[in-house]
Amino acid sequence: MRSSNDASTDADLSKKKSCSPASLYGTSLARIVAEFLYEGFNGRSPGIVIATANQRAAIIRELKGFSLDVVALERSHALQLLDAKETLSTFMMDGKPDAQKFSDQMHRVIERASHGRTHCTVRIFGQMLDLLWQENERDAAIRLEVLWNQLTEREDVSLIYGYVRGILQEWTSTQASRPTLTRLSVVKEGSSAKLAAESLNSKATRG
Repeated sequence: MRSSNDASTDADLSKKKSCSPASLYGTSLARIVAEFLYEGFNGRSPGIVIATANQRAAIIRELKGFSLDVVALERSHALQLLDAKETLSTFMMDGKPDAQKFSDQMHRVIERASHGRTHCTVRIFGQMLDLLWQENERDAAIRLEVLWNQLTEREDVSLIYGYVRGILQEWTSTQASRPTLTRLSVVKEGSSAKLAAESLNSKATRG
């Protein structure tokens, strides 16, 4: 049985790199993440998953469906599977993400994945925003998203992360000062998902 943390019905996919929307129609979140990572592995790009145990297990099952040797990928650090709560604990201070600790922690993980290679785009899926939002830590979740976006400006990464239902609407309607970001939003309906590109801050900026 999936926990409520793994039953996300919206997934906000924030990517520094481009993607093909058509390839994401009608797929589950785990499948979307697996396809995202698989595409990277084919291009010699490592992958990092920061998620709950149930979500990691679902992603692993999907990766195995691509005939990937997940154990070998983990052994070589080409795939890193990290627990979302444990990773959060490495940079949270007084209930808020600490910018320097977050940067240091993510840089270490990215360095381990890339083995010091330059021009190596590391693909990351993160569920930490989802956890913070579901625990009603709204300010911390928003702060963490800002830190993720700053990280994509400094590091060669392609990032997607999952959101629970309602995050997009609440942030759009209540966070007028939120940075303008164009995203790919996957809204799951039952066992299927549909993809829509949108500017999350457009409504707020129009006023």
